[in-house]
Amino acid sequence: MVELNQSCPCKSGLKYRECCLPFKGLPKFLTTGGMCNEFKIYAERYTLNTLLKKSKEFRAFYISERTKIVRPVIWGVDPSLSVNMRTGEVKDVLNLIILKSSPIHLEDAFDAAHELRHLLLAQEGFPRASITDYGLRNGFDTSFATILLNSVMDPLVNSGLVEFGFDLWGYFDKASQVQRHYRETLTQPPLSNRQKYFEVSLYIQKMLDWEIANRRSPRPHDDFLEWFNLTFPIITQEATEILNEIRLIGYDTPEKVRLILTRIIEQYNMSDIIALR
Repeated sequence: MVELNQSCPCKSGLKYRECCLPFKGLPKFLTTGGMCNEFKIYAERYTLNTLLKKSKEFRAFYISERTKIVRPVIWGVDPSLSVNMRTGEVKDVLNLIILKSSPIHLEDAFDAAHELRHLLLAQEGFPRASITDYGLRNGFDTSFATILLNSVMDPLVNSGLVEFGFDLWGYFDKASQVQRHYRETLTQPPLSNRQKYFEVSLYIQKMLDWEIANRRSPRPHDDFLEWFNLTFPIITQEATEILNEIRLIGYDTPEKVRLILTRIIEQYNMSDIIALR
């Protein structure tokens, strides 16, 4: 147990009583609540030290945008996390950024800014998504809420990051490698309603990100998108219909994003599974 006057284990350099004492029950709350398998708090400055020193894009973003986030942001590590990092919240009081490791490496500067901007947009009233109790009882995990939300919110987040000079093509290509590798292992095309919902949401995200990146640095053809179009033509066709609506109405306000996400939920009969708030 950490003594009150000992250095805080979060590596802030402060005494425990002046730093993380108010959050002493948070790791247990998160692990018993199923949000994390493990949660160890780290100081924000320690976590972001490399990025603030070595990434001019992240430093410019941080100086401009960080103070706009009203709620406290708690940074913590869950080594079992399947991705580098993700956001969460505790009872509309605390923001969480959950990491696979800390401090964050320079090559993950885009990801860190991406998660911070997600918090900003949530604060502005953009919708969030979660799995209903019915959905959890029927085998739907949180990835079904995440993929829906990211279909439109990730491109909206990324459109703000390119304004600070971040390399969206690098982020796009890195994700495409993982996404294609997984889909090449599928033994049959996604035909069920559940599978199509997942893949349509992904394709919408990829196309919108491609459009944003292409406006900054033209690249008329993309290997991943061309491969996806040839491999999953039904998914491409259904996603394109929704994309045409998105391009018509836009996705720059909470109301527009909620309308788009509701459209996807209803088309794939996911109303009992996914809740928007």
